[in-house]
Amino acid sequence: MNPALRFADAPNVVSFLEGLGAARVRHSDRTFLDHLVGTAAILERWGASDPLCRAGLLHSVYGTEYFRGGVLSFDDRERVRALAGERAERLAYVFCAFERATIYGALERGAPYVVDQRGTGAKIPISEEELANLVWLVWANALEQAPRGRPSDTARERSLKALAASAPLLPEVALRELREVYASAAHREATKMDQPGLRALLNLEDTGRFLSENWPEKPYVAEGPVERLAGLVDHDFDALVRMRKHHTQAFFRTLDGRSTSIVVEPGQERALYDAGFTIYFHNLTSPKLTQWVSALDEELGLVRGVTRVAAFASRRGIGLNAHYDQNDNFVCQARGSKRWKMAANTHVHHPTVGYTLGAKVKALHEVEAPNGFPTELPEDHQVVDLRPGMVMFMPRGMWHDTETIEEESLHFNIQSGLAMWKDAIEFLLTQTSALYAEELRAPIAHLFDGEVSRDGFADELKSKLRAAVEQICESEISIPRAAFHKYVTSRRPRT
Repeated sequence: MNPALRFADAPNVVSFLEGLGAARVRHSDRTFLDHLVGTAAILERWGASDPLCRAGLLHSVYGTEYFRGGVLSFDDRERVRALAGERAERLAYVFCAFERATIYGALERGAPYVVDQRGTGAKIPISEEELANLVWLVWANALEQAPRGRPSDTARERSLKALAASAPLLPEVALRELREVYASAAHREATKMDQPGLRALLNLEDTGRFLSENWPEKPYVAEGPVERLAGLVDHDFDALVRMRKHHTQAFFRTLDGRSTSIVVEPGQERALYDAGFTIYFHNLTSPKLTQWVSALDEELGLVRGVTRVAAFASRRGIGLNAHYDQNDNFVCQARGSKRWKMAANTHVHHPTVGYTLGAKVKALHEVEAPNGFPTELPEDHQVVDLRPGMVMFMPRGMWHDTETIEEESLHFNIQSGLAMWKDAIEFLLTQTSALYAEELRAPIAHLFDGEVSRDGFADELKSKLRAAVEQICESEISIPRAAFHKYVTSRRPRT
């Protein structure tokens, strides 16, 4: 599944490439079209101009010194110019025509800028703007292929030196992503950023500030290359259909604006998705996902067996009505872009069940939100657009609604479960020997008077309850981790 591109005329250029057979040509262990779209998506993520993004989508169409499988020749330049514009075609032409390494000589020499034509050594004059754009193209092209390569430490060192020379012309987001990819083996081992866990998830060298200032009460948004989330988000729609899961749901809005859902039978997923339904894959299971879950459970002190990974695939358009969840969620954007509107929940804190605006209010909702619910998302909400590689921590109970703002979106939710005081008390009361005292083992000979308990029963029960609680509090309390986790897991729904 290719990322959706937002810049002007992107669909037309993609269709043009498909017509040329770019999807049938192999390039760096994927299709040529995949590589072109992926490179353009990186440039778009870095904030490149529309002409530069179009150049990224066309950057190797004539073939290069390293890739000889171009789908056009230099005789087709006018055709490409008519499609993509003069600036974009000019950049694509120079990228295909020049010896890539000579761009660093141009950086070192300064103006007037020239690069060498491949094969002939002839000089190609370029403007200062073209030099900067070519630097962006060179590194976006390299970054797109990096996850599929196995560079040696020597090659990494060469890349880092070239990156240092390019640094003045690259945006900070590009430098951060590229330095992570080309860091030395020693640095990668030291930081462990390529291992599943909180540091990779949030793209942080040190997670201390997040743990002290955000977890588990305040939202947090992280950016970084999607490649750091390998094993977590690199599953496409078809892979999710095949993956082991608890069940699958399809969500949609009715004509009157209400959210509703159906359970999806195996084999219906693609048809419902193409029809505009949001497909919700519940409780996904795979060895790689298990590695992520286990690492986060340990780092965040979560209850083992409660954390779930789910995925949401949606087409362009609005999602569910505003709602809140009973889980602390890490939202990991894999493909496309999704707009989130979020607001603090002043009606209920730390809920144990979720609620969607306009839905039927259940008895437990009335307990947790005695003052009722609003009729719409609070006006003081914040808006966050998640793009591939971004991760957002959303605390339990936070109001939110979503809108897919590209042709399609895929994100993964890590639905984590912290233990509550309620869990600890329930566990203690069910496990303590104090409840087996002789007076509590005595039978209740007369409990009910008709449909209600007899007069005086409540007072007797309170007296015995106080005695049991006093005995528990006077004894040494020790909760075994494995037993407690097993108990809490058994009490939480599997979905």
